Amino acid sequence: MSLFWRAALAAALLVSEKFLLNFFVDFDAAQSATGLGEHVREVQHWGFRCVVTFAAALALFGYVQGNERLMTVNARASAEPLRLRWLGAHATLFVPLAVLTFSFYGNHGLRWPVGLIAASWLLVATASVLALLAALAPRRTWQDAAKTLGSLWLYAAAASVAAASAMQWSQMLWAPTTRITFDLVDHILRPLIPSLRSDAATQVLDTGRFAVEVSYLCSG
Repeated sequence: MSLFWRAALAAALLVSEKFLLNFFVDFDAAQSATGLGEHVREVQHWGFRCVVTFAAALALFGYVQGNERLMTVNARASAEPLRLRWLGAHATLFVPLAVLTFSFYGNHGLRWPVGLIAASWLLVATASVLALLAALAPRRTWQDAAKTLGSLWLYAAAASVAAASAMQWSQMLWAPTTRITFDLVDHILRPLIPSLRSDAATQVLDTGRFAVEVSYLCSG
């Protein structure tokens, strides 16, 4: 595999593991968290958005640039064997990562302070990512690829911050569009269903046999 496909494989594995870790999160407790737990939740949301958009922007900018040195490093990686020992270490680290994720919110798992759990989670997650990269290619190969990208790192970082900020700004529009969506659906259905009952306070539309709440998460 070329370095590009190795990086794509790493991204796919990390996204899959992020999906699996969601099953260990107590989302009700996370939404009601206060203090440091609330700040950790917000930083997690921002961090994940920035990481995803940063990786996508960096891949796009690197492809558009057509850097010959990067192409050379990319092709050279095809001769590098995968190191299964590091891949095993990466898989093993998923266990403590799942335990720490399960312990973040709610009264279960490790009864550690939130700050200690957050620091431990970051440490284990960083070690897991580094082990995965080490399994896919030697450190020197990754370093050579990183150097050839040059200032593209800064452009990708700027793009990720801008994209994450735009997502946050768009969420501020959800609440106003909830009432617009509710009123629109009410006006469309009322001629068709004369018995329709609508409650603007709870945003619920009820036919007597079937009811729907227009949530701000899916309005507009």
